[in-house]
Amino acid sequence: MYEPILLFLLLLAPISILLHEIGHAIGAYLLKADVIQFSIGIGKPIFSIKLGRFNITIHLLFLFGGFIGHERNKQYKKWELVFISILGPLVNIIAAGLCLLIHNELFYISFLFNLWLGIFNLIPFKWKGKKSDGYICLEVLKRG
Repeated sequence: MYEPILLFLLLLAPISILLHEIGHAIGAYLLKADVIQFSIGIGKPIFSIKLGRFNITIHLLFLFGGFIGHERNKQYKKWELVFISILGPLVNIIAAGLCLLIHNELFYISFLFNLWLGIFNLIPFKWKGKKSDGYICLEVLKRG
């Protein structure tokens, strides 16, 4: 009875968060970011590697969240920053659709989580210094 929930929490939820961050990283890569900092988890860093433009860091509590930072010598245009911000939630929404193709309880839970992750991150909010993707887009679009 609890197996699907445990599998979801220990495997599919972290994969969904990873996919979200990969979406942002793909956007930064496509827009020729000079450096892309790809960080998964929180706490003490346990592994770091540099692969081309990517600096990848895995933290001790790798099941909890992620972050993508990106830098480019040439200043980003507004639409480019919005594009990078939108790709994370878009990847989750696509993943949600793909989860619906597999008819079992585990993938239905993953469908709901990815859909929630995609939509929730599009809502503009700021909490304890962290900004949602929707907030970042709104902030960019409000700039003069």
